[in-house]
Amino acid sequence: MGELPSFIVKPQRRGKRAILLKGPSGSGKTYQFRCLTNGGLHGLYAHVSEHLETIADLDPDMVVLKQLDIPLLPTERNPDKQDLIRMIDYLRTGDHPYDFVYIDSLMRYAQDLCSWIKYEHPKKPSGYDLWMMFGEKMRKVLRLLVGLTEADLPKPVHVICTWGVEVAQDWEGKKAIVPVVDGKMVGPHIDYAFDDVLMLRKQQDAATGNVMYIAFTGGTHEFDAKVSSGAQTLPTTIANPNLYRILLALQGKPLPPK
Repeated sequence: MGELPSFIVKPQRRGKRAILLKGPSGSGKTYQFRCLTNGGLHGLYAHVSEHLETIADLDPDMVVLKQLDIPLLPTERNPDKQDLIRMIDYLRTGDHPYDFVYIDSLMRYAQDLCSWIKYEHPKKPSGYDLWMMFGEKMRKVLRLLVGLTEADLPKPVHVICTWGVEVAQDWEGKKAIVPVVDGKMVGPHIDYAFDDVLMLRKQQDAATGNVMYIAFTGGTHEFDAKVSSGAQTLPTTIANPNLYRILLALQGKPLPPK
């Protein structure tokens, strides 16, 4: 039997979790970095945007993901590797202090990657060719990132990525949550690459003005969410979610008292 297509190859053994946090602006995606840190985990904050007010007082270790071209082969060795590949190579060694890497946001990286392909790539592709090239490179990024969770690495890390969404209409005209990136066929591949996909939302009571944050662990017609936790089960909705506690639950570890 021939090789399986590369976009459906997943690590067979995971030492850590790969989690995608989806939600509109203000739904608490970046705040979850604080929850992990307050829980005692040490994380590397990899960011594309400069909006760091949510965690600025934590003074986290940071890496800025600036350059966007992905090498043809993940294993190729070039002296001028971009920030993403350098970061991944570093985390694949045992010589790092981190429990997790937090990509904020994968959506912005995808937006910048799409713009780079469209306007700066030597071929300047358009239409179908643009989305094929974009999809190929995004799948390669996902394989490299999720590969950091593999159990056979010297020190695997949890991979946490955020992804912005917006409310729009699906092909039937019904309300749906869609990625804030063109080329929406890439979306299912992004969800599939991660162990767990949590949908985050902020809800405000019109009468009292009270605000509640909610994490959904199961998908609906309106949005996609999932938990791949084996024997572990989580509620389909979690009020005021704390990613540190969710991570412990997904690993089958006892929760600390609130």
